[in-house]
Formats: sequence, C-alpha cells, structure tokens
Amino acid sequence: MGAQTSSLPSNTTTTITTNTTTTNTNNNDVSDTSITTNYSTKKPPHLTTETNRINPSIRSTNNDINTTTTTTTIKKKTIAYFNNAGKTILPPSVQQAGIRGFTYETQPWTKDDTSSSTTLDVRKLFAKLIGANLDGSEIAICPSTGFALTMAAHNLFEHPTTTTNNNGDCASATSSSGREGSRSSSTIGPGDKILIVQDEMSSGVYCWQEICKLSGASLEIVQHPTADNTNTTGDDDDNWVRVGGDTNSGWTELVLTAIQKYQTQIAIVCVPQVHWSDGSLLNLEQIGIACRVNHIKFVIDATQSAGIFPINVSELQCDVLVASVHKWLLGPHGMSLVYIKSTHHDTWQPLDQHARSRVVFQNEVYEAGENLIGASGYPEEFVRGAARCDGGGKKNPILMPMVREGLRIVTRLDLRKAQGVLRTITDRILEGGTNLGFGVQPGPRAGHIIGLRPCSSELRRMVDPARMVDIAKRLEEKHDVYLAVRCGAFRIAPYLDTTLEEVDQLLLALAEECQLSILV
Repeated sequence: MGAQTSSLPSNTTTTITTNTTTTNTNNNDVSDTSITTNYSTKKPPHLTTETNRINPSIRSTNNDINTTTTTTTIKKKTIAYFNNAGKTILPPSVQQAGIRGFTYETQPWTKDDTSSSTTLDVRKLFAKLIGANLDGSEIAICPSTGFALTMAAHNLFEHPTTTTNNNGDCASATSSSGREGSRSSSTIGPGDKILIVQDEMSSGVYCWQEICKLSGASLEIVQHPTADNTNTTGDDDDNWVRVGGDTNSGWTELVLTAIQKYQTQIAIVCVPQVHWSDGSLLNLEQIGIACRVNHIKFVIDATQSAGIFPINVSELQCDVLVASVHKWLLGPHGMSLVYIKSTHHDTWQPLDQHARSRVVFQNEVYEAGENLIGASGYPEEFVRGAARCDGGGKKNPILMPMVREGLRIVTRLDLRKAQGVLRTITDRILEGGTNLGFGVQPGPRAGHIIGLRPCSSELRRMVDPARMVDIAKRLEEKHDVYLAVRCGAFRIAPYLDTTLEEVDQLLLALAEECQLSILV
C-alpha cells in the first residue's frame, strides 16, 4: 500500500466547515442557512451536508452563487460504503427537499412544489449537465430507464426520421433490407442488427429484444474485451490485465470493429458510456462518428456516468441519452431523465397515452367545460419538445424537488477534477487488489468504478460468482463494507468523500474473506 495523499479526506473525528448551497425556486441564485449536525459511528459516512459530501477542491466556481458558512461535526466512521454505482446516499439538502414535498401529500391544500417551474428547472439543469439545449426542450421525464429505453426503441422502430451525415446534412442510407433515404417504412427490419455490449444492464437489452421480435432484426452482442480480442497484452495464462490500455482498446475497439464489419446493416447502437459492472469506459466520440458515417441511430445509457463523468450530447450527436437519477445524480429512486434529439420531437409518441402530454389539458378552463369529447375523441395535439414523451401522471411532489436539488449539486462540480480524485482512490484499490490476485478488464476505465476480477483460472475456480456473492454478504455483516458483485467482478464504487482509511478497511476485509472462502 502506498503512502496516503493529502488530497483525500481523513477518517478521524473532526469539525469541518463547509459552504452549503441551495437554489431559490424562482431563479438560480443560491442561498441557505447554517446547519450543525453530529453523526454517530454507525451512520453511513455520506450523511453530511452536500458540500461536505464532495471534495471542496472539485466544486466549480460560480460567481452567481451566494453561500453561507455551515459547521458540521463528524465523528470517526466505521461504515465503508463502496456501492454508489447501485445507489448513492442522499445529501441532506436532497432529503430536506423530499420532506418538504411530503407535506403536500399529507396536506394537499398546501403549495405543491411540482409546479411547472420546478419541472422546468429539472429539465434545464439536466440539459446543462449533458450539453443539451439550455431551455430544457430536449429533456423528457420518465419513471425509469427501462421505461425510457422502451419508449425510444418503439419510436425508432415505428417513427423513422431522415438520417444525417457527419456534417449534419441530410443523407440517404441503405440497410440490408433495402430501405433508403429516410427509411420511410421503418428504421429496423429483417436482416438489420441492433448492437449492444455483453452483460449490459437489462434495461438496455429487453427493449431491443422486443424490437427484434417485432421487426425480424437481430442483436449483435459485442463480447467482453480480452487480451485475445483487443490491442492489449495478456497476463500469463489468462486474458486479464492489471491496468487498462489506451482509449482505442477495450470495448471501444470492439464496437468500432463491429460497426466497420456490418456498416449500414446495423440500424441502432445502444451502449453505455461506463459499463455498469466494472467501470470500463467507452469512447463515445469515436463511436458516435462511426454511427453518423454509417447512418446508424445512436442511443446512450448514461446512468453510470451522468453527474460524475463529463458528457456532451451536442458533441456526440446521439439520438437518445438516458440516466436514472438515483445513482450519480444524487436523487431518489423512481425517475429517469431522457435527452431526445430535436429532429424526433415532431414524430415520436409517448409510451403511455395521457392528458399531460396534450396541449388542451394544460388549460384549466378547458377541463372546466363539458361535452369535450368529439367524434374522434379528445384533441390530440402534443405539447412541444421532448416533454411530449414524458411518462404519464402528475409529477411526483416528493421526487421532483429532490431530483432538482441533486442536479443543483452535481452541476456545480468540476467533473474532470472529480474523476482525478476518484481515480486516485480506485488506483489504490487496484494496487491492493493486485496483491490479492485480482485485476481489471482490458481497456480504459472511469475513475469512479472499478471491477476487481480474479486473474488466474485457479483463483476464478476458488472464488466463483456464488462465493463472490457470499463474500460480499460477509463483508457487510462482519466488516461494515458495502460493495456489489456484478458480471464476474467485485464492483467497487467510491464517492468524493471516500477516505483512504475506508479503502484500507475494504482491502483488509476483502483479503480476509477471500482467504476464508479459499480455505473452505
């Protein structure tokens, strides 16, 4: 283990003075009041003020932000939480936003904090985070990423739009099924392929399985990078390496090879920026260029990157980007934010048909009338922009303010600096994991997630997936260490307040429990 670095926080009992910020509902000026809180040794380490939850050095400078000083007392922590890729712990200001929203549910005559301005704030903040139109017009709000991707999949199948070339000009494309130009009959048909990566999160797979059944297309599944199928050097008798390679190796190289092989036979590419199982990184810029050259629709699942890794849809020119809010966007369960390219706005349909996406029902006077259903039903004109694809129902008065507050926090972060801080932590985890016989998949990886896999075939036999799950349970029960097992790897996901002491706690506990499993 290397020496501790001063850039990372310590676990010792201390009083930390931080600048706590929240944003006024009617404008984006920021103000707050002082809060002093004591936390017990068994409470999760992240339950602090939101600015204490993040390393102050990575906060973006914003001259429009007015701050007040907050003093927070934190005692020595024993819980080492490394499952932020599953669920981040809510900052206190996000919790408070939910509590305020709960008032409306218990006292519905009070002011509802899911007004149109709150919803618009969420759209604008997410747009700012991902480089979309700052007016929020390209952002839809859905109940889950599975819902959002199913909506996108059906629209790409049923409502084709004209493809564009690398310069943004209209261009024709011919697939194996013979469709040309705007592909007026359908975007996807028999003989076409939908490209995904192996072991992608199920929300990004089931929707395409359904489309394949409807269209006669097939899945093209890019397999995990190994030393045999990428430009990286293997490790002894096994195809794992200790450290990732350059930006053209790993998943990116394999995806580009598949696109080059099948070209316009591929109708859709749906990939993550960061693989959910181990933090391996895909170069979306290169994949996006290949998609545009070959007139392929480009869909991104940014659930494991939005809010913690830089991404810009204007540069990527993707068709769709989705992100669940309960991970790196510091929100609660129950919502996914969706970027939809503006060229789709006039044709795409919501997955569920409802009044809130229709123009007439934005008018209270209309609803006060009677005999409103004509021969063909209610008026059908949709609201403008991506909001037409929102999931139905009233916006949740508890979730919406919480999501807004989480977005306010992450949009103030310098994500490149954040990645540097987190890379220091995961590099240290990799160093310790290497000493235990673990490595990482070939190719580049993001700083905020690392997947430790058994390197040798012998260790993989002794620490198989079933035993890995058992080890993870014992880490929780005996050592207060929380991580996940995903796709053959111990998935370890720190956050910006993770300490070196917590890393040591993780590695010591992992060594003990792996040794115990081997001896059993």
